[in-house]
Amino acid sequence: MDQQASSAVPTGLQWGNSDDPSYLDALRRAYNRGIVSTGEFDRLCHAMGIYSLPNRPDFYMVRLKIPAGVLRPTQLHGLGQLAERFTPNTAVHLTTRQDFELYGVAREQLAEVLWQVFLMNLTTRNAGGPTVRNVTCCPLS
Repeated sequence: MDQQASSAVPTGLQWGNSDDPSYLDALRRAYNRGIVSTGEFDRLCHAMGIYSLPNRPDFYMVRLKIPAGVLRPTQLHGLGQLAERFTPNTAVHLTTRQDFELYGVAREQLAEVLWQVFLMNLTTRNAGGPTVRNVTCCPLS
């Protein structure tokens, strides 16, 4: 990436500092202008719990981290609405680490999904990659 291109890419994305939807939106715009490659876009999205889908260019899986697998009823309802709006006709996956995964989110909608996740007081931060992952446990134990 040349000096002019690198100045157009948002700065400050590091592991553990990555759930800012405005950063993701700026990154998407840089990708659309050809400043960021597909590989670089995908690599930077990993820190946000967002992964490209094989054989489906421009579509992603978004993993929401659910600490201890515990959700409030309003959060669970919000996840259902999020899935209906951004991944219709696709099942929501519940992982072995008690997280949720939304499959088939369009690149253009990723920032909006992160905003909605933030408004539900949830996060995608550290939901994948070389980070401390969710701990599976029973809140009654």
